[in-house]
Amino acid sequence: MIGQTLGDIQRSTCREVTRLCSQALDRRLTFHEQVNLCVHSLLCGYCRNYIRQIRLLRRCVRHVSELAGAAFQHELPSSSASRIKKRLELQDTHGAETCAKHFR
Repeated sequence: MIGQTLGDIQRSTCREVTRLCSQALDRRLTFHEQVNLCVHSLLCGYCRNYIRQIRLLRRCVRHVSELAGAAFQHELPSSSASRIKKRLELQDTHGAETCAKHFR
């Protein structure tokens, strides 16, 4: 089992590592996948840099998301709210075709 695992690690390609990096954003990697990622990144400077860049981008996106969340906590101006409400009422009253014509 260990020999097979080490063989799999040696065969990890840069393409496989980038795929694992992308998947790590969406789910927790298995132990075997984590080992593949770690060992390959120790041996490959390109993938090591790629992993650093992905981590930096993830932190930046989280930070911007937090800032945007704070910015959108303000209320919608009443003029915009009433305009949206009128258009929604128009859609409910006259159907989607009338509403679509109104937006043109």
